[in-house]
Amino acid sequence: MKRRCWIPGCLVLVCLLYQHPAYGQEKEVEKLRQQVETLERRVATLETLVLDLQVRLRQLETEGLQRVTGNRPARDANGWEDKQNWRRLRKGMTKSEVRRLLGEAGKISANAILGDTWYYPDAAGGRVRFDTGDRLKSWSEP
Repeated sequence: MKRRCWIPGCLVLVCLLYQHPAYGQEKEVEKLRQQVETLERRVATLETLVLDLQVRLRQLETEGLQRVTGNRPARDANGWEDKQNWRRLRKGMTKSEVRRLLGEAGKISANAILGDTWYYPDAAGGRVRFDTGDRLKSWSEP
C-alpha cells in the first residue's frame, strides 16, 4: 500500500516540475545563444565589408585626383600661372586637390561663416573660394 501512495506522489511531482517556468527557459536560453552567435558572425562580416569599402573609396579618390590633375602635380609653387591648371578645377574639390593644381596661395582670407578664400598671387589676381566644408565653391582665373 505504501508503494501505491508513493507512485502517484512521484507523478504529481514530475507534472509540477514540467510546468515550472524554469523548465522552458533552457530552450529559450539556447535559442537566444544561437541568435547572438548568428548576429556576431553578421557583424564581423559587415565590419570586413566596411573596411573593404573604405580601402576602395581611398583608391577611387586617388584615381579621381590623378585623372583630374593629369597624373601630375603642379610643376612648381606657381602652378596658378598655368591656365590649364585653372581649367582643371571642379566644384567640390578639396583644398589639398586645389593646392596640388595651383600651388600655395599668396594670400588666404579665412571666414568661418562664408568659407575661406585663397588669392593667387594676391587679391588682384586669381581667386578660389571654398564653402564651410572646405570644398571648392567657385573661382576666377587671374
